[in-house]
Amino acid sequence: MSWYEHAIRRYEHRRWTTDDNRMVRPFEWGLEHVESSGAERDPRLFFAEYASEVIARSEEWYTSAEVTDYRVDDKNVLT
Repeated sequence: MSWYEHAIRRYEHRRWTTDDNRMVRPFEWGLEHVESSGAERDPRLFFAEYASEVIARSEEWYTSAEVTDYRVDDKNVLT
């Protein structure tokens, strides 16, 4: 185990042991936070397809439009 992995594991263990009011809950959320009607029968299949589609069109998400409404004033401050 590398020193970094050891440090992360130690940190996570410390966080886990200091929280005495920790609740483990089932994975029951998610569809309402993505482009979903919430009526899907198989959430696992829905998320697999959703992730594939999002990755395939990730350029739409990360590409920004060209900014044209700015200027540099006489003190070289961008406004």
